[in-house]
Amino acid sequence: MDRARWSYVLDALTNHLRSFAIDGCRLDVRENIAFQGKGEQTRFIHEHFPLTGCAIAVEFKKFFMDEWTGEPDIEVLEKLRSIIASTVPLLEHILESGQ
Repeated sequence: MDRARWSYVLDALTNHLRSFAIDGCRLDVRENIAFQGKGEQTRFIHEHFPLTGCAIAVEFKKFFMDEWTGEPDIEVLEKLRSIIASTVPLLEHILESGQ
């Protein structure tokens, strides 16, 4: 991704997500942290649509579930869902205004 081109989107999204807390803990939001996936989908978007495509992969540490049993914490999942949903109007505004 051309970070300079899309910095206004990435910075706004990062700051927005960092403004939330779950169970009293602020969300830890960082860029370019290694994860298991190879990033093929985001790479495809950036290679084929470099001027118009800004694909952002979002990964969550599994604090929303009991890793031993696989039982989800429904309350935390609902909070995460609301947080992600709250990014849509923000991103629409940023992309439409170009700032």
